[in-house]
Amino acid sequence: MARTLEPSNVVVDFVTRVKDAKSRSDVEYNSIPTTDPKKLTRQRGLVCDLAFRLGGEWEIFQHRWHIAVISKAPSRFVSSLQSDLDAAIAALPGRGIVPGLSSFQPKYPKRLPSDTIESLLDTSGRNITFPSVDRWKTAASRDFTSTYSSRVARIANTPEDACVLELLKAVRNFLAHGSKQSRATLNACIASRPASSQGPGLVGPSNAGLARGGVKSVRDVGVYLQGRAAQGMPRRMTVLTDRLEAIALTLN
Repeated sequence: MARTLEPSNVVVDFVTRVKDAKSRSDVEYNSIPTTDPKKLTRQRGLVCDLAFRLGGEWEIFQHRWHIAVISKAPSRFVSSLQSDLDAAIAALPGRGIVPGLSSFQPKYPKRLPSDTIESLLDTSGRNITFPSVDRWKTAASRDFTSTYSSRVARIANTPEDACVLELLKAVRNFLAHGSKQSRATLNACIASRPASSQGPGLVGPSNAGLARGGVKSVRDVGVYLQGRAAQGMPRRMTVLTDRLEAIALTLN
C-alpha cells in the first residue's frame, strides 16, 4: 500500500524553514558593525537574499503540499485519471470488434504512491508551480477533495491574504530579473487599493506594515524591505515573513 503523506506536516516544515531562514538572516544582519561604511548596503543585501529565499521556499511548499494533499485524499484526483483512461480505452480502434477489447477495463488503484502523483503532475521535473493565486485555486479545485480545495479557495478569495502571495512573487521576480516589467508589477503589488477593487495591490489592516510612504516608485527592493511603513512598526521584511507563515497555517 502506498504510504500516505500528511499535508499538515508539510505546513509545519515550511513554517520551521521560514523561521530558521529569518533567524539566520537576523543574526547576520545584527552582526554588521555600526562603523561599517557599507552597513546599509549589506543590510539591504541580506533582506533581499531572505526575500528571494522565501519566494523559493513558498514555491517548493506549494509543490510538496499539492502532492501531500492528493496522497492524503486521492479520490477526486484518481477519479479524474480514471475518467481520462476510460475515455482513451473507449476510443481505441477495434473496440467492439477485436475479441477481448470490449472487456478491457484497466483501473487505477484508489491510492497512488507520492512519486507517481509527482510524475503525473510535474512532467517537466521543474516543480508544480502556479503563475497566480487564482491558478492555484483552479488546480486545487481540479485535483483536491472539497476539504482541501476549500482551504486554497479561502486564501484566494481573501484579498488580504492573496495580495501578500502576489507581492512575494513580484518581489522574487524583480530580484531575479530586474526588468522594467517586473519593477512595474512590484510597484503595483505594493500600492494600496480598496478591498472592493480588482487587480494587484495591498489590502487590509494585516498588511499595513507592508505599505510604502508617499507615491514614489520603488526602485530598490532592498530599501523597501528594510524600511518600515511607519515609525515603531516592524521592518517590512519581518511583516512579510510573518504574514507568509500565517497564511500557510490557514491550510491546516
